[in-house]
Amino acid sequence: MPYIKKQNIRYDKNKNIISGTAAIVESVYDPSKVGHNSKRTIETLGKVICLDQDCKEGIFLSPTRGLVSYNSVTDSFSSVSRDDPRLYGRNDLFPDPEIHTIIGDSYLLLKFMETTGMLGVLRTVFQKDKEYERCLCHVLHTILKNGSRKSCDDFMEQSFLSCLFTDLPIRSLESDTQYFTLMGKDHTRVEFFRTYIEMMRKNHNNFGKASYVDSTPLPNDIQNLVTNALCSHGLTQTSNQTRLVMVLDEETDIPVWYSLIPGNVLDVQTLESIHSDVLETLDVQITSYVLDAGYLTKKIIQRFNLDSELKEDENGELYREKILAKMPAKKGFPYRELYDDFRPYFSSVQHQFDREGHTYFGAVQETLIFGCRMNAYIYLDLDNALNGIREYRNKYPEEYESLTLKEKDWVTYRSGYFVLLSNQEASAQDMLDSYFGRTAIETYFKTLKDFTDLLPIGKWNRETVYGKILNDIISSIIFTKMRKEINSKGKAATKLISKTQALMCTRRPNGDIRVDEPNKQVRELYAKMNVEVPPNIKVKPFMKNVIGISIS
Repeated sequence: MPYIKKQNIRYDKNKNIISGTAAIVESVYDPSKVGHNSKRTIETLGKVICLDQDCKEGIFLSPTRGLVSYNSVTDSFSSVSRDDPRLYGRNDLFPDPEIHTIIGDSYLLLKFMETTGMLGVLRTVFQKDKEYERCLCHVLHTILKNGSRKSCDDFMEQSFLSCLFTDLPIRSLESDTQYFTLMGKDHTRVEFFRTYIEMMRKNHNNFGKASYVDSTPLPNDIQNLVTNALCSHGLTQTSNQTRLVMVLDEETDIPVWYSLIPGNVLDVQTLESIHSDVLETLDVQITSYVLDAGYLTKKIIQRFNLDSELKEDENGELYREKILAKMPAKKGFPYRELYDDFRPYFSSVQHQFDREGHTYFGAVQETLIFGCRMNAYIYLDLDNALNGIREYRNKYPEEYESLTLKEKDWVTYRSGYFVLLSNQEASAQDMLDSYFGRTAIETYFKTLKDFTDLLPIGKWNRETVYGKILNDIISSIIFTKMRKEINSKGKAATKLISKTQALMCTRRPNGDIRVDEPNKQVRELYAKMNVEVPPNIKVKPFMKNVIGISIS
C-alpha cells in the first residue's frame, strides 16, 4: 500500500509548512533485504504545501502535475481550487496566466515617437504618470485602430500596452471623461504646442517662424456638436457647422496651432485674432493665408491687397502678409469678365505649360476688386475642360444642343477654368505650383477627419469636445510624421499598421514580455522604420528608458 514519505519539513511559528519535499512510496517484498522488505518510490510529489497530521493527504507542487492534492488512502489525485480552505492566504500559488497580445504595431509606434521626440513632448505636458499613461493609450488607439470602430478599452485589452500600464483600469478608457476634460482645458493645448514647437526648433530653427492659415469644416455627420452654429451655403441651403482653422508651418505643412470657429465665418477679425494669439503665446509668425473661395469677402480683399500695409518681422525687415485664394464666382468678383477677356488666348501656345500630366493655359493680370489692386491668375486646365464637356454632352445631349454658341463655348471650358487671387508677384506657373503645394494640407485634413468622425462626440459637453479635438490633432501630427517616413520607403502607413499587427507577444507571470518570432513582412517593415524587433522586453527598464515612467 502506498504512503507519503516526507523529507526535511520545516515549519514557521504558526505551524505552517514553509519547506520540505515528499514522495509516494510503497513497501515491496525483497528476500535480499533484512526483514525481506524494501521501499520503492512510485512518484515524486515535489514541494509540500500542506500535509495533514497523519500524513495521509496533502497538497503538493508537483514537478509533473503542478499544484495537486494527493490522498494515500485512496491512492488518488485531485485538482486544487483557489478557494480551497487549506490554501487560505496563498495567492502566490495561483500566478496570473500568460497573456498573448498584439505588440507589433504599438511597439513600433512607441519607438517612432521616442525617436521623433513626441514621447518627450507628451511627458513634459503631462507630469502626472496616470495622465500621461491615459494620453498614450488614447493617442495610440486613435492612430492604430486604422479606420475600425474598436473602442479604446477593447484596443488596450488586445495590445501589449496592457502589460505596461497595469495599474490603469482598462474599462475606464471606454468613456474617459476625466482624460478629455483635461485635454479640453486651454492650458493643455497651449502647453502642448509650446513644448512641441520648442522640440521642433531644435532641428528646424525656423519652424513656425513663417506660417500660413488654412481651414476646413468638421464632418457634418457629427450631430449636435456643441460648437456648431447655423450657417448658410447659398440662397436655399443652411446647416449647422464648425470650422477648424489651422496654423501650419510653411515648410513642413505641420500644425503649430488651431482654433474652432462656430459656423463658417472666417472674417478679418478672426484672422487677426489668430495672428495675435500665436505670435504672443507661441512666437509663431503668420505670414500668409490660404482661403477657400467661399470665404473670400470684400473686407478680406480690403485688408490683403497689393497696397496693404507692410509689417515688420523679428529682424526689423518689412514684409507684406500674403494671401492666396481661389476666386469665387459671385457678385463683386470679375469671374466671368476675366473669362471673356482671356477666352481668345486659350489656344495660344505662348501661355501654355505642363504640370503633373495636365496642360494648362496661364496668364496674370492686375485687376481692381472692390477698388483694391490684386493680381489675378487666370487658368484653364485643358484636360479637365475636355473631360468635362465630353461628360456633359454624353449626359445631357438635348440640353447641350439647345444652347447658344456663346453658352456652348462657356460649358466647353468651365470645367477647367479657375482664377487665383494673390497680392504677390509671380509667374502663372509658379503661382499654380504654390497653390497646389498648399493643397497638400488637404491630405492632413482628411487624416484628421478620419480620426474625428468615428466618435459620437456630439453628446459630450464643450470641454470634452475640445479635448477630443486636441487628442485627434496630436494623433494626426504623429501619424503624418510616420506616414511621411514610411512613404519615403515606398510603403503605405495603413499597410504598416495592419501588417505589423501580426507580431504577437506573451506576458510572463513575472511581468516581463517574450516576443514571438516575426514573419518576413514584419521584419521588413520594422527595418524600413529603423527599429529592431526585440526578442523580449523587461518592463521596468522599458518603462523608465523609453516611456519615461519609473515603477517600483
